[in-house]
Amino acid sequence: MQDIIIHLKAGDVAAEIVDEYNQAVKTVPAITRGLRVNLRLRLITLDGSPFTTDMLDFTSWDFLLANDWNTTTAPQIRVQSGITVESVTVGEKTYAEIRIPLTETNTDELIRALGDNPSVKLGAELAGFEAGESTPGFLIQFDMTVRNRRGTAGTGTPVPVGDGTYSSAQMDALLVTKAAVNHSHGDIYALANHNHDSVYATVNHNHDGVYALVDHNHDGVYASANHSHDYSGIYAAIDHNHDGVYALVDHIHDYSSVYAAVGHNHDGVYALAEHNHDGVYASVNHSHDYSGIYAVIDHNHDGVYALVDHTHDYSSVYASVNHNHDGSYAAISHDHGVICAAGSGVTVGKLVYLSIVGGQLTCVLAANTGTEKHFADGYVAAISSGSALVKTSGLLEVTATLTPGADLFLGIAGNLSASPPTESGCLAQKTGRSVSANKVFFNIASGREII
Repeated sequence: MQDIIIHLKAGDVAAEIVDEYNQAVKTVPAITRGLRVNLRLRLITLDGSPFTTDMLDFTSWDFLLANDWNTTTAPQIRVQSGITVESVTVGEKTYAEIRIPLTETNTDELIRALGDNPSVKLGAELAGFEAGESTPGFLIQFDMTVRNRRGTAGTGTPVPVGDGTYSSAQMDALLVTKAAVNHSHGDIYALANHNHDSVYATVNHNHDGVYALVDHNHDGVYASANHSHDYSGIYAAIDHNHDGVYALVDHIHDYSSVYAAVGHNHDGVYALAEHNHDGVYASVNHSHDYSGIYAVIDHNHDGVYALVDHTHDYSSVYASVNHNHDGSYAAISHDHGVICAAGSGVTVGKLVYLSIVGGQLTCVLAANTGTEKHFADGYVAAISSGSALVKTSGLLEVTATLTPGADLFLGIAGNLSASPPTESGCLAQKTGRSVSANKVFFNIASGREII
């Protein structure tokens, strides 16, 4: 295994390759594809003193050689295990030596990068990581060369020239090695005419259907050796130009209509540098006679504004805490009834019931006299253009001691009365039904509605 010692001046990430005397060298270290190598990096500070082992106290390392800066592609060589730091004394100097074992230097990525070239320059990068960290705490970069190989085991064997003629010197050499004519080896060697029938293939066996024929070709699969490419629609001609697209190298700009002349000015546009506003603004040391302009120091606004400690008598300004607007506005849960056609004689306040007349919902007057009084479904709240707004609500059950056959009114706040309410604006539900079991069902929730 080959040892390669490299001295690096590691003042920052870009390390400089130097010799053991801290002098810059022009050549970069080289390894050979397929050859196992042990890199031994000896790091030197900018003042020439060697790194100590405590300066390289990292738990893991990552070394790679790559021909590009694309982190998504695989590098040509990578080592992430077996990297150690050893203390090495050379003369009067003790180095902290980073040892990197390159045991696999014959990768597919490296072979593609080398191609048929004798060598390729790759960028080396070494990162050190503290325990529990995924980003490096140490990083250096430098260049290395990888030399190619002319041969690799298993990649082909040269064919000897078989002309069948020996020289006299070859014949003499052969005769010297031969035994006497009548010597024998008894049962040590096989007979001259022995064979390996059923063990090895016969001389003229073949692999028809398994391997390609000696004279096979790939016509129609690969391009011929002397093929060419017509680049006419892919690349521009050698003498092409960009006339009318880019400016000429020696072009100039005529600024006459773009920029102002060197000595131009803005006379008449902007004020002169030494201008002033004499006669427009007051002088710096002017004064004011404040009498008639400002109020005296002890003036007040008595009779104009309220005193700081004034109070409000709320009795005539604000309503009491528990005031309400009962009887003034509709209840929060009130409804606006049903719009239907107004039947004959239907006016505001009339007791009505709803019925279908001629296929249309119609308000029909309820009978208020006699023994056949109707139990109306609502009462008229408004008349507009031949339509009536009938107030309706859910059924309300009210119990009281009543005289059978008496007229019954539902007044304000749901009270029962033998006579209609007298307050202005009241709309009351009336029924002439006979009272039975002291229970009456009404179809209105309140005796007062403001629409």
